[in-house]
Amino acid sequence: MDVPTYGGIVEQFGLGYLASGADLHVVNGDLALTAHGDLQLGDSRFAAMHRFVQQWRFTVPTLHTLFVQGRAASERYANGAMDRDIVASFGLSDDVSIAAVHSMSDALGAEETNAQVFAGSIVVILNNMLQRLRVEVKAPSEAWANAGPVVKGQCVGPIVCAAAANFRHYDEWLRSRTPTPQQLVSMAALAHVLEVEKPELGRKHAFGRNVCPEVVAALSDDSFDVLGGRVFQYADALASWNR
Repeated sequence: MDVPTYGGIVEQFGLGYLASGADLHVVNGDLALTAHGDLQLGDSRFAAMHRFVQQWRFTVPTLHTLFVQGRAASERYANGAMDRDIVASFGLSDDVSIAAVHSMSDALGAEETNAQVFAGSIVVILNNMLQRLRVEVKAPSEAWANAGPVVKGQCVGPIVCAAAANFRHYDEWLRSRTPTPQQLVSMAALAHVLEVEKPELGRKHAFGRNVCPEVVAALSDDSFDVLGGRVFQYADALASWNR
């Protein structure tokens, strides 16, 4: 996938207000800077979304590759699991059949890991982008939780943030057995998306595994264009919250 043009992204996601450009913003006679020290073009919304578009342009070839490869790995895992079960159903009566099932199980383990790593990388990248946008537009917690489109009862930002936490810490979640208050925030968001029982303090949970492939599938409806559209709808709504 080639790097898309700035204008192409602006048109694709309906960001017409970015098309005309903007002058450097001046405050009290000095050039204004963003929260991260860049020269600010236009108001905070314009500057933040301009940068978000640029970051998306340069990141989207990688995101697209991760998405395509992740879906392929998930499909290979699902098909391979069925094939292994068929082979095993005939019985493991000799060394050849036993070796075949072991080999298929090894391949399944690799594909499952591939799918988890690809999807986990996607949510970490998106979370980093959205968290930076959140800081630059000084979006309050209310905006983070309620801006933009809703996917299975949750907005995109909390979903991506929770999935990124799962990718980084699911082994810690497994060890904890019962969720800490901090873990519970992420688990509750994921429970909505995955349509499973919401965990509670003091009770065992079922989130000690990498759920990123399922989350990316829910966010995207298995379409990269849908994923991009939802991310940009959320980002624009977040940047526009205080206007």
